[in-house]
Amino acid sequence: MRAVYRLNDLGWFIWDNLDKKDGPEGLTSLICGKYGVDKATALRDLRVFLEDLLRIGALSLKEKT
Repeated sequence: MRAVYRLNDLGWFIWDNLDKKDGPEGLTSLICGKYGVDKATALRDLRVFLEDLLRIGALSLKEKT
């Protein structure tokens, strides 16, 4: 199935930084700095976005070795 997904500014920011920080804590810090939100809000928004990416198959989890 082919689909086009449109990301908002936050979604694009997260997508663009997925490989630049180690885990949710690093991404949460980046979101807080960029958007001036508190840690709980940033973490909640990050989790929702990542869950959506997993659900549609745009992202997969990497097993620890």
